[in-house]
Amino acid sequence: MKIANKDTGKYAGKKEPFVANNLSGIAINKKYIIYSYGWYPLYICDRHGIWYENTTKYSITTSKHKSQSHPWGSGKIIPKTHKQLKKIFSL
Repeated sequence: MKIANKDTGKYAGKKEPFVANNLSGIAINKKYIIYSYGWYPLYICDRHGIWYENTTKYSITTSKHKSQSHPWGSGKIIPKTHKQLKKIFSL
């Protein structure tokens, strides 16, 4: 079932899979990743429950996706560039 972009943060905070309009949240290899357009990671939660935020700007739309999918109730989120996230998580 597809959900509205504005509701994705609720799913993200619980690390529940979701599909929205050009936004998705998936669990893979003990990580939970929120993607914009199916390939650009916005947030990643590692197997220890630590959240990381992609701070690299890509487009106006991905910035909007980022604010819509912010994981509610996730506590502290560690900022990292796209390049750092790729290296840390082998994306």
